[in-house]
Amino acid sequence: MVPALELLHLAVMAGEDESARHILERLLARRPQGAALELARAYERILDGRALVAALDLRLEAEEVPESPGAYEVFLLASQGTGEPVTLRPRGARLRETVVAVDPDGAENRRVGVAVVEDLGEVVLPAGELVRRHLARVSLGAPAGALAVRARWYLELSTVDAVVADRALPTAAVRVGVTERVRLAAFLSPTPVEPAELLRYLREEQINPQALMERAVRILPERRAEALDLLTPMAEEMSVLTLAQLVAPLRWLAGTTIPGGDAEAWRRWLAARARRAGPAQEAGALALPAPPR
Repeated sequence: MVPALELLHLAVMAGEDESARHILERLLARRPQGAALELARAYERILDGRALVAALDLRLEAEEVPESPGAYEVFLLASQGTGEPVTLRPRGARLRETVVAVDPDGAENRRVGVAVVEDLGEVVLPAGELVRRHLARVSLGAPAGALAVRARWYLELSTVDAVVADRALPTAAVRVGVTERVRLAAFLSPTPVEPAELLRYLREEQINPQALMERAVRILPERRAEALDLLTPMAEEMSVLTLAQLVAPLRWLAGTTIPGGDAEAWRRWLAARARRAGPAQEAGALALPAPPR
C-alpha cells in the first residue's frame, strides 16, 4: 500500500492529475483501511478541488455610468461547469486597481490602489447559470494633459472555501479574469484604429511621434496583441532611431515597462515574444498531505 501512496503523492505534487486519478482508483479498489484510507481520501479531495477550480469561470466586468463620465460599476461574473450547485466562500477579497495615464509625447503617470470588498460574502453558483455580483463603483480621473488613461481592475481572493453537494473541497489559485477600460482625451476621435494603420503610418518618410501615439491608444484592447504581431517583423528591420519613436506606443500596447526606454531592448522583447508559444501558467500552491514513511 505504501508504494502506491508514494506514487500518488508524486503524481499530485507534479500536477499530473489524470495519472493521480488512475493511481487513486487502483488504490481504493484494494480497500485500504485506517491511516492509508484517510490519506487516500485527502488526495482525492485535493484532486476534486483542482477539478472544481478548473470548472470555474470568474471574471470582472466594468460598466461606465452613463450620467457620470469616468465612473464605472465593477461586477464579478461567475459561472461553473460541474453540473452541481457550487458555493464559494472567500475569506477576504480586495479589488486592486492599476492606472496608467499617458500624455501625447508618451510620458506615463502610474498609480496603484487597493480597496477591500466588504460585502462579497458567499457566492452561490447554480449549475448552468451566470451569477453577477456588484463589487464597487470606481472613478477613472484623467490628469490634465493626458492623451489617454487606462485602468485595470483585479479581484484578489483570499483562501476560498468551496462546497459541492455538501462536500467541502480545498481550492488553490482561484483566478478572476481582469477587466480594463480606456478613457480617451476629449479631442481624440473615439473611432478605433486598425492595427494595420500603425504599420502604414510607420512606412511614411516623416513620422510624428504624437500622431503615432494617438493611433496606438485608439487600438482596441483585444487587438493590441495583433498590433504587436504586425510590428514585430518591421521592428527587426528598423533603425534604432526609428524604433526609439515606437517605444512609447509599444509600452502602451504591451502593457509593460520591463524593457524600459531602450529601443534595442524592445527589439529583443518583441523577438522573444514571437518565439513564445504563450504565457506560462503558474501552478497554484496548495498544502499537500505528507508522504507516507
